[in-house]
Amino acid sequence: MSMTLAIPGIKVWCRSLYTQVVIAKKGQVSLTATSLEELRNLVVLLELTEGAPFVSKAHDCEVWVDSGEVGWGAHYEGQEVSGQFEEVWVGQSSTARELQGLIHVIQALGPVMSGRVVRLNMDSMCSVRNILKGGGPVPLLCSLVKQLWQLCDTLAIQLVPRWQRRSVTMMQRADVLSKVGTEWALREDFRADTIRAHGLPVELPDLARAEPTITALIHRKKSGVLLLPRWEGKAWWQLVLNHATISHIDRTAMPMTVHPNMYGWPRWDFVVAVFRF
Repeated sequence: MSMTLAIPGIKVWCRSLYTQVVIAKKGQVSLTATSLEELRNLVVLLELTEGAPFVSKAHDCEVWVDSGEVGWGAHYEGQEVSGQFEEVWVGQSSTARELQGLIHVIQALGPVMSGRVVRLNMDSMCSVRNILKGGGPVPLLCSLVKQLWQLCDTLAIQLVPRWQRRSVTMMQRADVLSKVGTEWALREDFRADTIRAHGLPVELPDLARAEPTITALIHRKKSGVLLLPRWEGKAWWQLVLNHATISHIDRTAMPMTVHPNMYGWPRWDFVVAVFRF
């Protein structure tokens, strides 16, 4: 704790050590492999920060970063980058996706940001707090912050995080970039088959806006068919189960269902959800 001022976010490197300290108060213990790794990390960090100022110097440049349901995006000095999450990240918390998206951004822009002090703008207060404090009570977020710091150290990038309102123009641009490639077009033969089978037109909503599409349809009590990703960890999934009958489509059937976009076919299993009111 005494090193907090000298090394911002030091607690992210000491999670296992804190646990061991509590155990040690009750008697002698042997350090775990994780604790030994953290001790080695501390030695490196102390060597890097010796004589450094407690407060980061003024930033040289700015990057604007945002993550959505499906993808991430950022812009930096006229350059724009975006990408799509792997399936495992889609069901994670918004903060986990924000941090993972930031890691992708640093990997993508690392060569041009190397050696600079970068003002990081994000609209996720929780993400900014985790970066500044070195994580929190959630182990996954601590691990992501540690990965971020190690990546920045490798690339000689110093981040100065700042929370920004979502309404700021530059932040809105990052939001748009995070939604690139989240729309797919349905094949006409699949549309025709759906009408023949259910007597209702089918729609594939922008995956970044799946929840508002579902809630609007239910609120208006409008019958219809939605092709939805099988994201059982999402809050809206229970709404689908409560108001629709569903049939599953695995990802091998995607070429017969949708046209590819810039990322190819979707990476997830889908369901045909039939809403009748």
